[in-house]
Amino acid sequence: MGKSWLRDYIIKRLIYSIIIAFGVITITFILVRVGPSSPADKYLANIAATGQDPAQVTAAIDARYGLDKPILVQYADYMGNLFRGNWGWSFSTSMPVIELIKTHWIYSFQLILLSSLFAAFLGILIGIYSAVKQYTKTDYAFTFISFTGISIPNFWLGVMLILIFSVKLGLFKTY
Repeated sequence: MGKSWLRDYIIKRLIYSIIIAFGVITITFILVRVGPSSPADKYLANIAATGQDPAQVTAAIDARYGLDKPILVQYADYMGNLFRGNWGWSFSTSMPVIELIKTHWIYSFQLILLSSLFAAFLGILIGIYSAVKQYTKTDYAFTFISFTGISIPNFWLGVMLILIFSVKLGLFKTY
């Protein structure tokens, strides 16, 4: 049998990963393009005070970023820029996206590391307690909470935690 099954498994997983990444990129592109507002609308709030005509500003921004082209041309340009490392400019900070990632990746890494350590520590404690108190109400409660926590999508939970702790309670700063 040898190592060929491992190689085949890894190749299969890499192919699946590429297909999933392509699907996520495509869906994100489509959702941004069919949304209720255009990227130019983010600028309009800042430009409104200057007295410029919003329609002209929108048209100029759409032309600058190629948003006036057909959707398939926009998609081809988007994918080409993505693979060349040109990820565009942030509309909110007016900085290249790649520069934002370079300067802020450490915060994401720290968050991932700390949350993983916390989850492992908490999981071990709950696992030990549930093993000692097997088939009790507490064990069933912890099992229910664990399954609920696994079932909740991370992106949704993250947004809800930001809303609760940053927006409502004001405990953390949001940008």
